[in-house]
Amino acid sequence: MGYISDVRIIMSKNGYKKFKSYVKEYLDNYKPSEEDKLSGYTVGSTHSLLDNTDIFKDLDSSNEIYLGWDCVKWYDGYPDVDSIMNSLEKLEDNDYGYSYMRIGENYDDIEEKYISPTDKDNVDYLDSPMVDRHFDDDYYKKVEKIKKDDYER
Repeated sequence: MGYISDVRIIMSKNGYKKFKSYVKEYLDNYKPSEEDKLSGYTVGSTHSLLDNTDIFKDLDSSNEIYLGWDCVKWYDGYPDVDSIMNSLEKLEDNDYGYSYMRIGENYDDIEEKYISPTDKDNVDYLDSPMVDRHFDDDYYKKVEKIKKDDYER
């Protein structure tokens, strides 16, 4: 099955337009390695993750785009993943901001990056993906609570 991650990215609508073009350019110009060729990869067989987002929201009120993927193999060296990461670098190099977060299966496997927006983004601030981490006490509702003095016997 492999190691999976959940990924979220928030960027301005202006940044998203550039981002889409960078992803397309990367995939159009991708040259498969010998290993790719041995595994059956052919030019044009790599899909764009932008065509298969699990979450895509156009946040009209804030001029932001929120996108993400759940349970995805987010490995360096995968052309579709590399196209996203390379395009985020290009956004940064061309003075666009973004917020990126990847959460892996392992408890401590969290990667995040925030690049402040600029005038090109036409937003003052970009939100960051929100992570909700809490104890699920409802899971134990069926377990009777033990009184302290009963426990100490």
